[in-house]
Order: sequence, then structure tokens, then C-alpha cells
Amino acid sequence: MPLLKRKRDYARLVIIISGVLPLIIGIFFTALDARHTVHQQQVTAANTLLSQAERMSDSAWDMITVLRQFHHQPCSQIENQLQRIGSLNPYFRAIGKMEQDHIACSSVYGSRPGLLKEMIMRDAPVTGKAWWSLSIAGTTGVPNRPAVIFMRDLPDGEGFWAVIDGQYLIDFL
Repeated sequence: MPLLKRKRDYARLVIIISGVLPLIIGIFFTALDARHTVHQQQVTAANTLLSQAERMSDSAWDMITVLRQFHHQPCSQIENQLQRIGSLNPYFRAIGKMEQDHIACSSVYGSRPGLLKEMIMRDAPVTGKAWWSLSIAGTTGVPNRPAVIFMRDLPDGEGFWAVIDGQYLIDFL
């Protein structure tokens, strides 16, 4: 092969490589940056969801504290207040008062008594703790949407509970 033709072929190869190499390197670093960006977005979304869940949990425990003002009061006196409080606060599906192991009254069902296990459609956990929460698949009023129940049992057999609708977190996702 003549020397001039080899130089020309070599020059073409250098031109092709100098055009393609930056393209390949650019694609590589773009893909690398995209992976990093997706990871950062996932971390941000997870942190936001966790923060929202914590805010909702704090709201439920605060609600339990508010409900303690109704300790030793009959349901006939607090029924309207339960309905008002339950409807004015976001996230809550229902709030109520327990007497022994029975729901004495609630923001949804009023003074119609019922069993906790019927409302949450499963047995209540035996934790031995005065404060507990439990994720549930649904409630009798809304059986197809998940929820979380927060419970405060008092030593005298009374207690207060709040159910947060899981749809808020599902919508957030």
C-alpha cells in the first residue's frame, strides 16, 4: 500500500475516533449522572414520605392527648364534640373513647357501642403497653382502604383511639 494512502486512512481513522470518542464518553457520563439523579430523587421521596408519616403519627398522638379531656365523661356529653373534632382535623377516619374493651362512642358511629376487634377487623394486639399503634387492612366502615389505629389505654379501663386513613400516604406516593 502506498505511503500516502496509509496516511490518508490513518487520518480518517483519527477523525472518526475524535468524533465518536467524545460521543461515547458523553453518553457514559450522562447515564452515570442519570443514575445518580434517580437515586437522589428516590432518597428525597423516601425522606419526604417518612417525614409525612411521622407528622401524621405525631398528629394522632396529639389527638389522643386532646381526647383525654373527655376522661370520665359520658358519651352523651361528648358525642357532638367528638364529631366536630374528628371532622375538623385532617387525616382522621375516626376518633373515639373506649370503656373496658368496648368502643363506647366515636366520631363516626356516635354512642353505638361496639367491639374494637370488630371495628379493626382483627384481634387487638396484646402488647401490655398503654400506648400502641397498629397498621390495619381496613375498618368496618371502610374495609378496602388501609389505616393505622393509635390507642391509649388508661389504668382505669378507659382509653382513647384515633384511626388515620392510609389513603393519605397512598396518595402521597
